[in-house]
Amino acid sequence: METESLSAFHSVRLMCDSDGQLLLRPINSEPNSVDIELNQKDNKKELTSSKSKQNKKQETYQEEMLNAKRKSKNRDAAQQSFLIGLLATFGYELKINKLYKKGKTTSQLFTISSIKKDGTLVYKSYDVVPEVEDLRDKRRCLDAVTNSKLLDLALNHPEVIVVEKKCRISKYGHAIGMRRIKTFSLNGCTLRIQDITKLGAQVHDMILEHMGEKDCLVSIQSYDITSIIQNYLSHRIKQESGNSDTVDDLL
Repeated sequence: METESLSAFHSVRLMCDSDGQLLLRPINSEPNSVDIELNQKDNKKELTSSKSKQNKKQETYQEEMLNAKRKSKNRDAAQQSFLIGLLATFGYELKINKLYKKGKTTSQLFTISSIKKDGTLVYKSYDVVPEVEDLRDKRRCLDAVTNSKLLDLALNHPEVIVVEKKCRISKYGHAIGMRRIKTFSLNGCTLRIQDITKLGAQVHDMILEHMGEKDCLVSIQSYDITSIIQNYLSHRIKQESGNSDTVDDLL
């Protein structure tokens, strides 16, 4: 902080250093070592403050990206579980491997080893040969292929109508990206992303409860899973026709 005042001899400048001490300096005098030091301290403070703001902004951005990534993974896991439950109501048998680890903040996608319908094998994970070497990329490829198969099997039923979100072409071979549902319709009942995420998260937890030491089988005999899918869709149809107030109490 600087102010000017006229003394009996000449004009002087009142200066305050970083420690709050008042200093007198002639206005026309050349800057001395104290002035230079004060300027250097001020510049250093401004630089430190600028870096601090940049670091805080970068940390906020990284945290937002991490949260967005977690939400995306949770939606993918919920969509997969929703499709598993739906196919079970259609009479499919899905053999699901136990998760190699359970996420604390993020739901994990299941590895589906096989899918059968009326005793006929329609999908086997061993048939998927990723065109990549990295183990993590292989898993992502398998997840994308399995997800695509689940969706295609559901779409084989004429009463199912799905609008998909645009997705990027996968770099993991098979030219398949992670296909994501925008809207799902069945017999006049329409579910959006938030509905599928909520219902799928519930089914995901039920599958974990069914899980054995190595795997589990989800089929039409898995009454807790199939019933929650059927009841939710049934009540949703009634809700859309004006005969029901809410379906939130089902979840």
